[in-house]
Amino acid sequence: MIGSTDSSSATTVKNGRASSKNRTEQVVAPSGRRGTDTLERRITPGAFHDSGRKYDPPKCQPRTRTSILSMITNWLNDERRECGMLWIYGPGGAGKSAIAQTISQLCYERGLLAASYFFARGIAGLNTEKHLMATIAHQISLSIPETRRFIAQAVESDPSVFSGTLETQLQTLIVNPLLQAYASLGDKRSAGKKWARLVVIDGLDECQGANVQRYIVRILSTALIHRKVPLFILVASRPEPPIRDSFNSYDLRDLIYTIVLDETYIPDAEIKRFFWNKFDNIKQTHPLRTYIPASWPSSQIIQSLVQRASGQFIYASTVMKYVDSPQHRPVERLEAVLRIANPIGDIPFAELDCLYRHVFSSVHNIKGVLRILGAILFAQRLYSRRNAHNEPEMPIPVTDPRFLEELLSLNRGDVSFILGDLHSILNVPDSRRNSVVATNGKAGESDIRILHSSLIDFLTDRSRAGRYFINSVKIHAELARSCVRNLLSGHKFVHQYAGQALVTHCRYSVLTHELLTDLVNFDISIWMTTCKTWNDGGGPFDQAWLELPHLFHWFRSLVFFPFPCFAFALCLKLHFATDLP
Repeated sequence: MIGSTDSSSATTVKNGRASSKNRTEQVVAPSGRRGTDTLERRITPGAFHDSGRKYDPPKCQPRTRTSILSMITNWLNDERRECGMLWIYGPGGAGKSAIAQTISQLCYERGLLAASYFFARGIAGLNTEKHLMATIAHQISLSIPETRRFIAQAVESDPSVFSGTLETQLQTLIVNPLLQAYASLGDKRSAGKKWARLVVIDGLDECQGANVQRYIVRILSTALIHRKVPLFILVASRPEPPIRDSFNSYDLRDLIYTIVLDETYIPDAEIKRFFWNKFDNIKQTHPLRTYIPASWPSSQIIQSLVQRASGQFIYASTVMKYVDSPQHRPVERLEAVLRIANPIGDIPFAELDCLYRHVFSSVHNIKGVLRILGAILFAQRLYSRRNAHNEPEMPIPVTDPRFLEELLSLNRGDVSFILGDLHSILNVPDSRRNSVVATNGKAGESDIRILHSSLIDFLTDRSRAGRYFINSVKIHAELARSCVRNLLSGHKFVHQYAGQALVTHCRYSVLTHELLTDLVNFDISIWMTTCKTWNDGGGPFDQAWLELPHLFHWFRSLVFFPFPCFAFALCLKLHFATDLP
């Protein structure tokens, strides 16, 4: 039962991550030490429910979502449950991540959380499946100590497992060690403390690739149904077709417990309670709280906000972040929100779109804002070259302000300054803090982060964003030009990014006179020599070298488009610099 878990189990789990090195050294035999080290280098700590990147994680406010949370805890406590997997789904902004976060924290504190993985579409390393199984296996090795030696030995026996399929990784790193650990308990199973058994996967729809999403659902459900793995899995996502069809397939639909976040479970009363809680907090903590009337806001204003939210918690959350800006007067900010008119009518996300447009209309440099956001959205998620073969690949921190300033030829501090009015929709680091990349070479809390994926949907949909629409092909053209400029940059990550990403950005770009001019004036042979050197040294740069023929054919195709002379010159340069046909 959730309320009656052995306290020693909770203590082990709560303190596990902070002291994982010491605990592993005490428990894992020398033969498994290398395996543990290898596994730790393959994880994505930012995917944990309590990771440092979540400076203000979404969570259910007190006395909200009680019916949903009660249904989930009842499912967890049901010893006779027939469904080992729970799917929570609903539209963007319905509060799925808040529920997943709250359940994860609740079960973590009570020793029931085996692992969690929170996908994030706009964050490098968190929008792919690459480290999913390794990250879950690492957490299981801490939350279920009996599995640790089996997981470590599995990695040591086959270090190449991380290059295998997801299904192979699941079987080798999670399923087999769990079954081995469970079998090793023998008669002690019923007498011992209860295992942490819940795995939470949030934002599956934010993992790149429809086929990957289907694949993850299939292999997880197969492990539960056919291998009888002693885990329960909670998945939260939007009902995107590949995920919905997978859960509704003939062999799964009767074995999956589902909760739909519709009007049944998102009553206006809960959103109203959320607004009252947040406004009370503003009146108690805001720097200008002495100028806020005691009767503010009125019940009529709250009711108006609830109607505008239309069941979308993301609207309520964005409004409150906007009103709570410490550099502005809350009363005036709320009045500005209430003046926003929705000319579209009853269309999904209409009020949220109006709110987004209002936020962007108030910034002082909208061109710079859209340029930076475009780079964040469409920069390639690549990895830095390893200095040694035994080092893990390190993601290039494309959302770090210092990286963006160097890539886009901005002055130091410009990114935080330009995005300074967008704290209600972005996590914008303080420009006075040193960049994490500059101090230890890792991306971290200094990254710019889009707070909700609905903003990405808005910005990339011309019909919704209007003049704030971000055109992907134009952004790719600008990023290609940035790569040309920065190939010889002294900034380690920008230099390596430029070499790897140039081909891809060219192929996905719109043809512009400026891009062609830059390419004609660029010494392609230097870039090719550099890529060849990188490739010979090992690492991810072989992809740039392998895509070289695509660049040549792209150049050749431009002869039939505008600027044929430029394109023909590029073809000649590339032809004589390579052995390509």
